[in-house]
Amino acid sequence: MANIPALARLPVFALVLIFSLVVLGLDAHFDSEFSGSTTLFGITYTYSAPGFSKLGIATAVLTLVSLIPMLVIDFIRKGAPTSLIVVELGWLGFLWIMWLATAADTASFGSCSDSGNSFCSQFQAAEALSFLTWLLLMGYWILLLVFSVMAHSAGNQNVWMTGVSDAEFTTGGVNHGPAMGHAGVVGGEKPVSEVPATYPPHSNV
Repeated sequence: MANIPALARLPVFALVLIFSLVVLGLDAHFDSEFSGSTTLFGITYTYSAPGFSKLGIATAVLTLVSLIPMLVIDFIRKGAPTSLIVVELGWLGFLWIMWLATAADTASFGSCSDSGNSFCSQFQAAEALSFLTWLLLMGYWILLLVFSVMAHSAGNQNVWMTGVSDAEFTTGGVNHGPAMGHAGVVGGEKPVSEVPATYPPHSNV
């Protein structure tokens, strides 16, 4: 059977990186567009961008600066610490929690029906992409966790300390070949040369 987590890893990471880059651009635009101050009748009023934009920027930056090195290092050097399953599960678990918080915070901002069409479309895009990124990361995280637990249960105790592309999820690292007996004989049977010879009983005349 194919290494399903390894096959899913690159497409999932690629989509997550693309979505993160778009969310970063949208939230950075919100932050710059709706932050500032104005003076009216000698009084300065300060206004700030919605809170979800700052969380979205932080989450997107964390995703970009971590997943890109993980992919590059794994391509250059097999068995690097950043490629270990235990490390990947821990960090991706943190990231999908951050994306869930970002998506929920964006959705809690409320309806944008009273705002301009441009803001509404950008807001809805940021919300949708945040939810999609969360689902992608969480889905891959669950897939990797399930396959790792199955391999561990099958006898591959070192699966957590191997890279996703090098892990043996199906066999568990156990040799399932036939049992070998004396001198490499299948099934443990003695070779003919080791079987004692039998002779007819000796009779005295």
